[in-house]
Amino acid sequence: MLRLLGIDHDAFTAVEALNPRFVPGAPKLRITVDTESSPRAPEHVLLARLLAGFPRLAQHECRVGDSHRLAPGAGTRIQLIEGEPSANQAHLLEHLVIDLLTVFEPRVVRSGVTCAWTSPPERNDVFVECRDRNIGVAAAMLALIALDAALDDRPVTPLFEDLTRVWSVVSRAEPAPVHPRHVAHRAGLPRPRVEQALALLARTQLVREEPMALNLSGESHWRAR
Repeated sequence: MLRLLGIDHDAFTAVEALNPRFVPGAPKLRITVDTESSPRAPEHVLLARLLAGFPRLAQHECRVGDSHRLAPGAGTRIQLIEGEPSANQAHLLEHLVIDLLTVFEPRVVRSGVTCAWTSPPERNDVFVECRDRNIGVAAAMLALIALDAALDDRPVTPLFEDLTRVWSVVSRAEPAPVHPRHVAHRAGLPRPRVEQALALLARTQLVREEPMALNLSGESHWRAR
């Protein structure tokens, strides 16, 4: 099973030599996670499942050194290491976090790197450039939820596609709160799917339900954190 051990936010300049695309001194998220040494799904199958909910992964590109053990996975330019399922899962987590951050921190080009531990072998540190710690933590949590679902062959679509559209409506509505009926209309989604997306965003504290002193409509009201 996947096990999140910690999330930190700092410059972590020591890892910048591992990826020349890192902006020197830029703040980074470090996600320490134990992945599966005996995976529930092979990495190429896992990536194919993730692509259904995160089609932008097809546009991601890995900048790594040459190795006969490296190969692009599932028709993407994401490099996977032959015989290293634990490290590959962590590397896919890195790409999921980057993909989600393009939703929550748009118009920012970011880089990352995954570092596998020698002992225990299932432990990995994932580093991703990220300006806002709270948004980074939310992206990491959502990425772990998505990765676990794909490992379990549970659908990652349309929920994670819906998150993008729901977040876009809620975040642009600031400072006023919005209710699910309004979000459903603006996002072009059925209300039950909006409510499911809002509940997941609330778990990461990206959105919160707004208490109302007087609420004659009975509608819940939501705003970005």
